[in-house]
Amino acid sequence: MNGLRLRIENYLLLGCGLVFFFPMVTFFSGVLGLFAGSIISLVITIGVVTIFLRQTVGWHQTGWSTIVVLAIFLGAFALGLITEWRGLLLTAGGVVLLGIFMLRYARWQKAQVIA
Repeated sequence: MNGLRLRIENYLLLGCGLVFFFPMVTFFSGVLGLFAGSIISLVITIGVVTIFLRQTVGWHQTGWSTIVVLAIFLGAFALGLITEWRGLLLTAGGVVLLGIFMLRYARWQKAQVIA
């Protein structure tokens, strides 16, 4: 999403979509249990945010990076803090996030050398 500029309304709507993840986890977990409620909330939130960004700026601009980053932050980090798998999920999420940053940096460096 290099150089992509969104209007303030888009940021507010994205923020609302992300904020509703936590009440959704709470309510679904009360009905279905923590694991099932978390997975359903994660899928719904990632789906809504991805569809919104796809309609707003296009799939080419957002792509799979949006899905992966949301899965790491909402899945590994957020859910890692409320489950007994805290250490495992936080460590795995941190390693995957670092790997994504390393990959992006390597691609950027390769573009700098060629150009």
